[in-house]
Amino acid sequence: MRTVFLLLLTTLTLTAAERPLFRDLVGINGHTVAFKPELYKPVCGVVRDYHPVKWDLADDTSKLPDWPFAKNKVSWEQVYGSWNKAGLRISVCFQFDEMKDQWKDLAKDAHAYAKGFAQNFGPGGKWPFVEWIELGNEPGLY
Repeated sequence: MRTVFLLLLTTLTLTAAERPLFRDLVGINGHTVAFKPELYKPVCGVVRDYHPVKWDLADDTSKLPDWPFAKNKVSWEQVYGSWNKAGLRISVCFQFDEMKDQWKDLAKDAHAYAKGFAQNFGPGGKWPFVEWIELGNEPGLY
């Protein structure tokens, strides 16, 4: 009986010690240039960016931007690099709802864009800051 009690007590102690902190479980939705990693890092471990695809492609979806810059000159190396440096894990949610009638060749251009972004900012990329990508935020719209 005493052995069982000690085993149970040891198991409970280990389980309590292995529990993650709240900030290790919580993520926050951010918006690109307005997000302040130093402000949020103490309370979260993951940031999900609403990444505006329009910033990257502008009016010509068939031409990729000169990475790491969006066509509007935002530096994703600086933005996501600062979040990564703060120790945050980064998720990107491509926002493209307002672009549905602007694609020159939807299948070809969207594939080239996603591939280019992943090769540059995904794991193994030149600036490997983004761990995963979501496509759109409102699945009922597609």
